[in-house]
Amino acid sequence: MIMTVIAQTREALDAILFHDPATNIQRRIHSALLLLLFLTGIAHWVGFFNGGELALTAYDWIKEDAYLDTLRAAQVNAEIPWRWNTAFYHDTRDFLANPETILTPDILLLRWLPNGLFILLHVLLFYSIGFLACMLIANRLNISLAPFSAFWLLFNFNGHLTAHLGVGHLQWAGYFLLPVFFLVLSGLIQAQRGPRSKAGIYPLTMGLLLGLLFLNGSFHFAIFCTMFMLIALCWRMTMAPGVAIAILIGGLLGFGRLLPALLWIPSRDLLYAGYPSFGTLIDAMTMLRGHELMVPDELYTPSTWWELDLYLGFTGTTISIIALIAVSRRKAPSDLLPIFAAAAVLLLFSLGHVYTLIQQLPVPFADVERVPTRFIVMPLVLALILVMKGLDELLCAWPKITKPGLLIALPFIGYELYLHSSYWRVGRIESTHAQVTKPILSIASDPDTAYALSIGLGWLVSVVVLVGVVAYLVHMRRHRDERNAPAR
Repeated sequence: MIMTVIAQTREALDAILFHDPATNIQRRIHSALLLLLFLTGIAHWVGFFNGGELALTAYDWIKEDAYLDTLRAAQVNAEIPWRWNTAFYHDTRDFLANPETILTPDILLLRWLPNGLFILLHVLLFYSIGFLACMLIANRLNISLAPFSAFWLLFNFNGHLTAHLGVGHLQWAGYFLLPVFFLVLSGLIQAQRGPRSKAGIYPLTMGLLLGLLFLNGSFHFAIFCTMFMLIALCWRMTMAPGVAIAILIGGLLGFGRLLPALLWIPSRDLLYAGYPSFGTLIDAMTMLRGHELMVPDELYTPSTWWELDLYLGFTGTTISIIALIAVSRRKAPSDLLPIFAAAAVLLLFSLGHVYTLIQQLPVPFADVERVPTRFIVMPLVLALILVMKGLDELLCAWPKITKPGLLIALPFIGYELYLHSSYWRVGRIESTHAQVTKPILSIASDPDTAYALSIGLGWLVSVVVLVGVVAYLVHMRRHRDERNAPAR
């Protein structure tokens, strides 16, 4: 009797963790475990941001604190935050010309919330979107719970993300939207062979995603995604119309941020190199290092460690290498070739001085990406998706080895990532920056005509395009519903 119960329990757990749940109770347990994963992530970020109790005195948190104070003052005093009374970040007074400030609708909460709590809720909002997108990818690839859990740990808590957020790069909340980018991009590529109406939806969706990134101040991620698509074109020119529409729509939706930035934000000559060696790249994935570390370069500005950090831990790195080898042995669909090629090019751009050639081109925004190591975030996320797929294939090919191996590895992956997050959590970093004098800034309502016109024109274009895109999507939805409705 006992052996029968044990055998049935084992079969049920095997179905829940490594296959599709077959019964209602298995599906409920599967859903409960997914909810537990989601809530674990919530708990992680609550702890990482000290429950919203932040002094915001370390590194770039000082400027983020000033940005949020300005947005709050604008709401309380019912005035447009055109400029500050004195020059601040980027050596400019022009607050609304800065493309890295957050302007998503949740800034309305600043009227009632302190900056620290708003930051926490803002990150949790984007984390939730990212979690849903990760689940969609797993469903599309038919991934079981165990490999999804490994992917979820590595995607949500790797060193690239936690290090950037730890030092005040709040715009890195846009990182959580990268699974959406890869979902839409794969759909855009595959839709070239499908119905014309369906092919038109993906470019518009991609444009909306780029617009959201611009609105969130995730300017760098919008650039990364745009570069990724343009590079992918070199391997699949048939997607040129879709990519052109996506970039055009995204640029117009972000025009309220791009035009003022182009006209009024001064360029900076401070440039950085990429990863100096493959050894440093491996160190970035496996070694736990702190925010004080600087990596020198013979030609350019020394890099801080958060610009190189890719921490996955020894367990996570080992599992990832094994899974990538497994997935690489299978011939990939031709639709994925442009995605893999674009990821490889951006990986190359993140190394050494490769990208410096592009930085020196006399074109707008050529030097805006001053830190080439950041490009690696795109191949990193794609690689983690492939790791999830590779683990699933290993489970099918060698279940007796892979199943217990993965279950043993999961807690070690989580523990190593937890150690890294604990080391880079905002409260801990702030404890080393206790004596900081914050800038005293106030809103100055004295915009010159050209500056005000650039802001007004840019946002007018953005709003008109947004209304047009939404209206078109609604029209497409109604047309599809009418076409699919049964004849009377």
